[in-house]
Amino acid sequence: MIHPDIQDCQYTVEVLRTRAATPEIANQIFATAIPPRAIDKIPTGGGTISLFHAFISASRVHHRSMRTRIDGGKEVLVPRKKLVGRKERFIYDVLIAQRGRHTVLAVPFHGLAEEFFPRVDRVLAGTRTAYERLDITRIVLALGSSGRVTVSESDEGSLEIGLTRCHLAYSDVANRSRDIQSVRIAGTNLGTTKEYRFLIAPVIEGPRSGPHVVPLVLGFSLYAAGVRKASAITDRHGNFKVFVGPGLRQFSRLFDLLEAMELMEDVVSTTPNLPILQSRALASELTE
Repeated sequence: MIHPDIQDCQYTVEVLRTRAATPEIANQIFATAIPPRAIDKIPTGGGTISLFHAFISASRVHHRSMRTRIDGGKEVLVPRKKLVGRKERFIYDVLIAQRGRHTVLAVPFHGLAEEFFPRVDRVLAGTRTAYERLDITRIVLALGSSGRVTVSESDEGSLEIGLTRCHLAYSDVANRSRDIQSVRIAGTNLGTTKEYRFLIAPVIEGPRSGPHVVPLVLGFSLYAAGVRKASAITDRHGNFKVFVGPGLRQFSRLFDLLEAMELMEDVVSTTPNLPILQSRALASELTE
């Protein structure tokens, strides 16, 4: 089993979509990473996940403190250091996972993502790989004031998407008011609160005489028969944050969440533009 050095935290993620179900892109990214390297196969109901773990160097320090972990019976100080070229640098975890047409790339710090993801984008130039993004305004409309929607039904129970976090931007051009510029709200089930229903009403009902409201960041979960299976946070450009803990369950279940979102009409799209270059809202968003 793969055990990243840095875990129990949110990783910044990009979701790539290939023209065919192939691990070629994942292998290509993995080949550029620094050893030690590890590969694992995780069987799931939706197909086998190919999971890759290695390290990447950074030009600057992204962590605030060091910690120790046991690796091969020995105590290791992490983040690790490695001689890269002629300089000793800190190296950080990179996780790459592939199932079907989706390839997921994840690193533990947003600043590290801003440094590393453009390098990967250059490596993939010419492969016609696109980045997947979700239309978060359409998601809000689909979830309605209840903040929850059933996307499929089966003998094993319903599959639902529920909202857990929302960052809204407010503008009132008509009255030139800047009294409220943005609001963030988080909880296990936002749709049950009158506060969320009030804040989101201009999006669902359309602008009237009040301020114009635009969703910037959404957090949502996948529920199977009422049990939460996966969670993620995304902005409107295609940047994601996913919790990485022991066993990598939340991370590997991101595929199930993405496939469930595809069951919603006109929500999923792709872009050739690198999402991390437009990531201010997600960078400042509080982690779960």
